[in-house]
Amino acid sequence: MSTGSDGHAGALAPFRVLELGATIAAPFCGHLLADFGADVIKVEDCNGDPARSNNGAWATTI
Repeated sequence: MSTGSDGHAGALAPFRVLELGATIAAPFCGHLLADFGADVIKVEDCNGDPARSNNGAWATTI
């Protein structure tokens, strides 16, 4: 069972999630699920997640 930074189990602690996404939205969703206590298993391409090497190219400024 995973616990948050405060030591308490999150609401999604009983769940295990398999995250297969790449780029922006899916990994962000996996991160949010992990923040709520889910055990997230991230599966990536052999070359890694392409978002790690974008150097901010997908970031937008307002």
